Amino acid sequence: MSTQSRNYSPYTRARNALIRSTVMSPQSLTIVLVAVLGLLLGIGVAGLSPAFWAVFGVIGVLAYMLATMSDPAALAEMAKRLFVAQYNPADIRNTRARQRLQQGLEYMDNIQKLGAQQGGAMRVQIEATVSEINDWVAQIYKVARRIDLYEENALINRDRARVPDEIKSLRLRLDTETDPHIRAGLEDSIRLKETQLENLKALANNIKRAHLQLDNTVTALGTIFAQVQLLDAKEVDGRRTHRLRQEIHDEVLSLKDTIEALDEVQGASVYSSLAS
Repeated sequence: MSTQSRNYSPYTRARNALIRSTVMSPQSLTIVLVAVLGLLLGIGVAGLSPAFWAVFGVIGVLAYMLATMSDPAALAEMAKRLFVAQYNPADIRNTRARQRLQQGLEYMDNIQKLGAQQGGAMRVQIEATVSEINDWVAQIYKVARRIDLYEENALINRDRARVPDEIKSLRLRLDTETDPHIRAGLEDSIRLKETQLENLKALANNIKRAHLQLDNTVTALGTIFAQVQLLDAKEVDGRRTHRLRQEIHDEVLSLKDTIEALDEVQGASVYSSLAS
């Protein structure tokens, strides 16, 4: 895994966010407020000077931060919140694609929780696996978004209904037309419309394949989840772990290929707005 991917892993982002959240939490603010009031009012404690409250505030906030940061459940929950905010199933309108994304997020959430419960090398290994699954689920989201863009494109929906009839109409005109120049123009129009229809069919077929890819990749993610649960400390650096990581890598590449295939057809047609 590259240095960049480690720096921006879900656990790294979660830890940073958890630090910020803890500092601004009601608990930390309450500790600070008590310390400030004690200092301003000059209240002594057990014969200590009012300056005690400054030390109390600093130590109190640090102790609360340490307790929160060492809580695996808090870290896993923050990682989940950050990821769902970035790849929110509510963004996806297609029901089937949204369900697949939700399933992917559930698997990732459970793997994150599993990693948070571990220690030592096992925890490091699962965190690295989660970082790769992060990319996996991100690709699921991107495929789902392209499905939405296809289904919501008014131009595509209009042309899917109109182009076949337009081709039939042009062919009927060609059958009865005798003027060579007009016939040549009609033949050009038919060729253009047929190319347009081929692009429409290619888009539709790619969307069908995208749906199947989402079904298959979520099934594969479920298999990965089961395999992660079966890992033990002896296998952290073994063949089984490396095979697991390779399977994840292959799934990510497969999804990226699906996205590239969609973008290639879309970019080569009048419907290139879908490639955004």
